[in-house]
Parts: sequence; C-alpha cells; structure tokens
Amino acid sequence: KLIAHGINLAEKQTAGRQFKQDIRKHIRDISSRYIISGVTADGAMMFIPAEAVFAEIQANHQDLVDEAHRSRVWIVSPTTLWAILNTAAVILKEAARSEQIDIIQSHLNKLGEDFLRFQERMTKLAGHLRQANDDMQQVQTSAQKIVTSFDKIEQVDLEQLKTTDD
Repeated sequence: KLIAHGINLAEKQTAGRQFKQDIRKHIRDISSRYIISGVTADGAMMFIPAEAVFAEIQANHQDLVDEAHRSRVWIVSPTTLWAILNTAAVILKEAARSEQIDIIQSHLNKLGEDFLRFQERMTKLAGHLRQANDDMQQVQTSAQKIVTSFDKIEQVDLEQLKTTDD
C-alpha cells in the first residue's frame, strides 16, 4: 500500500533483505580473503563509499555491525577512513619514535658498560702509575745513595793521596 518514489512496501523489504545479504557477503569475503592468521593484519576494513549508506548500516543494522566486529572487519566511510588513516599515521610515527628511543637506550646501555670498563682500566692504570712513581722515587733514592757513596769514595781517595804524597 506504501508507494514512495515508485517502490511499494514489498519491493522495499526485498531490497532491504538483499542489501543485508550483500553487506554480510562482503563482510565474510573480506574476512576470509584478507585476514590470514600469521600472514596479514588481524583485521581489515570494508569501505562504504557513501556516507549515507554507512550511516544506514550503523543506525539500522546493528546485527551487521556486530557480525563485522566478530569477523574483525571494520566498516568505514570516507570520513571514518580518513580518521583511521590519520590515527594510523600518528601511531606509526610514535612507533618509529619509540623504536628510536629503544635504539638510543640500547646505545646508552652499551656506553654505560664501556664507561665502567674504562673506569676499571683507568683505576688499574692509575695504580700502575702510582706504583711506577713509587718505583721511580725508590730508584732516585738508590741513585742518590750511590752518588753519595761515590762522593765519599772520592773524598777517601783524595785524602789517601794527600797522606801518601806527604
């Protein structure tokens, strides 16, 4: 009895059922073809190019939305796709930044290990230098004693020569 734009109620119901079947088939096709465990991403998007059709699905076909979610298929329109792509770009930038932070952190850890090794070696070298300095002072002390002994010997010889010449 309802006739709007040349379509009666029976045709509208048939078109509605066909619409749901078509959307459901697309959800299943996308899920089975494009979501492969261990190979592809965990989910896929089903693009609905008309905002009005997207709004119709969201507002009046919750069963299709639920089935899509269970199948890990996200129904998107031009507006929601744009938002998803922008969000993905931000996430990728943050992931890259985070990866760089991990790389920097790794280098800092290695640098810290190298510095500890450097510090141990410097402490060891300082000990060797202290020992070398102590040894040098002992050598100087010995050299001074030898010089003093030679001076005494020279004085003894000179005094002996004086007394033997007289």
